[in-house]
Amino acid sequence: MKILWVDDDLLNIQPVIEFLEDNRHEVTATSSINESLTLIKNNHFDIVLLDLMMPDIENTLERNNISGAYTTGKDLARQMKKTVPSIKIVCCSISNDEKSTKWFIDYCNGFINKLELSLTTKLLKKLENIVNDVKQCNIFIVHGYDSTLLFELKNFLQNNLKLPEPVILREQPSLGKTIIEKFEHYSEDIDIIFVLMTPDDEVVNSSGVNIRRARQNVVFELGYFYGKLQRKSGKIIILHKGTLDLPSDIYGVIFLQIDNSFESVTEQIRNELRGII
Repeated sequence: MKILWVDDDLLNIQPVIEFLEDNRHEVTATSSINESLTLIKNNHFDIVLLDLMMPDIENTLERNNISGAYTTGKDLARQMKKTVPSIKIVCCSISNDEKSTKWFIDYCNGFINKLELSLTTKLLKKLENIVNDVKQCNIFIVHGYDSTLLFELKNFLQNNLKLPEPVILREQPSLGKTIIEKFEHYSEDIDIIFVLMTPDDEVVNSSGVNIRRARQNVVFELGYFYGKLQRKSGKIIILHKGTLDLPSDIYGVIFLQIDNSFESVTEQIRNELRGII
């Protein structure tokens, strides 16, 4: 994979560049806007990584705004697209400018927060998926205490169906966010939700009978995605395991009962995803 990386702080990204090169990828790095445009014009690159906030010292770019260095990466991406329309571009920045982030997601190939660059293996996998046109189907798994079922589902989605790694909240960096902010951040661009409803908590009902139910965070997150993706979208898939008390209003979504083992629902999962992806 041939990578062009445009950033005004090359020293900071050098460890990541070395990681990519150690994994047999060719990285050309520059802090010059003018040089980057020359490189893109005269060479083939599989993907371009660029910062959002960079000084355009040479006044190379065509600008349609007065934001200055705050949107240099966006202006540079536009100009690169004019030169090589098929080029794949990912913004890699610490900026939290929502408009620019959304622009790179909508019109280029995504946005990577620089705070996540330490997760080098995930970064490499993401870049490879973009370059190889792997279906960018973002999956989020809501789960309780059943780590075995969680692992089985994750493994099936990644290794059997060859889908990108699903988002599991506890595996993601907090980036200085509160729990709810972290949840909102990682659930922003999600296409499909898997909800694992397992009998994790024991409570006493109004009749004094002990019953099992899913963890309350699972019920909360399910409700959140109900509102976000809509119940009838077909993008919320509940895996129900064991005997447990269920909220009466969750019916009406895709509901798969795990009778004996996870393997009993793999074909059903495959069929459901075939109709969505």
